Amino acid sequence: DGIANVSGSASLDITPVNDAPTTTLNTLTPIAEDSGTRTITQAELLANANDVDGDPLIATGLAINAGSGTLVDNGDGTWDYTPATNDDTSVNLTYAITDGTTSVTGSATLDITPVNDAPVNIIPGVQTTQENTPLIFSTVNGNGIHVTDPDAGNQPVILSLTVSNGTLTLSSTTGITFGVGDGVADADITMVGTLNDLNAALNGMRYDPTPQFVGSALLHISVNDQGNVGTGGTKVTQDTVSINVQNLNDLPIANNDRYVGLQLESLVVTGSVLDNDIDIDGDTLTAILVAPTQFGTITLAADGTFVYVPDGAFFGTDQFQYVASDGTGTSSPVTVELEIQSVLGGPVDGEDNEQQVDDDSSDSDPELLEETPVESDEETTDPVIDLTPVTAPTAGPPRDSSRGSSPDPRSAPPPPTTTTAIVETRGEELPVALEPPDKTERGINREQDGDDRDAVPTLEDPRSTIAITTQYLSIDGISSKSKEHLKWEEETDVQEIIVGTTAIISTTLSVGYVVWLLRGGSLLLSFVSSIPTWCAFDPLPIIDTFENAGDTPDVDDESLVSLASTTH
Repeated sequence: DGIANVSGSASLDITPVNDAPTTTLNTLTPIAEDSGTRTITQAELLANANDVDGDPLIATGLAINAGSGTLVDNGDGTWDYTPATNDDTSVNLTYAITDGTTSVTGSATLDITPVNDAPVNIIPGVQTTQENTPLIFSTVNGNGIHVTDPDAGNQPVILSLTVSNGTLTLSSTTGITFGVGDGVADADITMVGTLNDLNAALNGMRYDPTPQFVGSALLHISVNDQGNVGTGGTKVTQDTVSINVQNLNDLPIANNDRYVGLQLESLVVTGSVLDNDIDIDGDTLTAILVAPTQFGTITLAADGTFVYVPDGAFFGTDQFQYVASDGTGTSSPVTVELEIQSVLGGPVDGEDNEQQVDDDSSDSDPELLEETPVESDEETTDPVIDLTPVTAPTAGPPRDSSRGSSPDPRSAPPPPTTTTAIVETRGEELPVALEPPDKTERGINREQDGDDRDAVPTLEDPRSTIAITTQYLSIDGISSKSKEHLKWEEETDVQEIIVGTTAIISTTLSVGYVVWLLRGGSLLLSFVSSIPTWCAFDPLPIIDTFENAGDTPDVDDESLVSLASTTH
């Protein structure tokens, strides 16, 4: 009471109040990009949480607040987080921390460590092209080649292309630096550029197989990202595109040919016109006739051999055309030229009866063998010849022994082949020839008797038909005083002679005769070789006959008799 004290006691009751948990930003242990699923536990989420009351804390409702990936609640207080593919961005997570009475929001971050991702090549399946045919890789064709790299961005990468057969040509080279090749017709290319520039070069790239190549080719593609972003170092991706190059038939290449034959004979060619033709694929070729000959009959076999039979007495140039076939395609048409040489042009090697005209005879004046120009107001035309094969008489019996000479010791030759020739020319060109008096003795060499020498042929008409044989000469158009009578066969619309303008008949004969070709005042001579028995034969009566027949030569021409006399 102011003077004395006394002790007293009192009590104060403090009512308890629950304190909310506290926490701070929680940083979870980082994971690597594309490392797979990661489990997040309660301990990780409550690592920075606190409760002053000491109440037990629980994390609930974990969710991704920022970032990508997936989160799965396992129902036992844990969650499985799976980052997005090729995603290296951090993930922010939120959750609730409760002490059973009060809760507080917590947060955590999960860092994803970047890892260098390998490039990815987008390639087509097996490709097919034809031999010698380009193949275009493009998105339009549905077979484009595309290069990607998830973390390359605009960083340069290295692209290598190699083809086992053929070449590659890029569609663009903008922004590209080449280490190997230049992007044009290269079998190997190494280039550096951004993904955009490289893909522009690949879109429309052309593949050209090696000419004539058939088979499988491989296109190798390799991309090096040079490490670029993240851990793991350089990544290289390689891929291969198979290209089947199918056979495309190459057309054969045919070449022109030329052959030489003989008038009145079939031209039989056992060699093949295909011998100089080419087929790159090595296919067997056959010959197909596309244009026949004009002046004869052609029979062309598939193997390229042929037989040509000239029409009548045709000589000159004929031709036919054929194509070479490999069974799939054919060549362009080519021409086979056939040169048919006249039998009147001289001896022909290889005939059974090898007789030749003796050009070196001392009785022949070379000057008389030259052609003499023809002066005429009429238009000159080429001679037209029509030869029709006929059969000559067989060898005759031996000479009659009463003539006082022995028979020829040589055996009779085989039956000759005879051909009759009709030749057009002008009226001033007159043919003269002699035929043996006894046709039954054409196959036997004999002496001429007196009757033979006295026979004097006379010319009746300048229009005549003359027969030419390879064994003897028979002439219609001469009347003879001998027992052998030759008569004219008059032609009313054409004039006929052996060969065109001033020419000499030379043929292969088994008996010896002199053939004259008279034109104007000139005498042309051709003597026959291989004369078995030669008797004196006086041509002057024949010359006189022509001069007396009314065919008066020009005043400027020399006497036929004098011309003939100078040749002896």
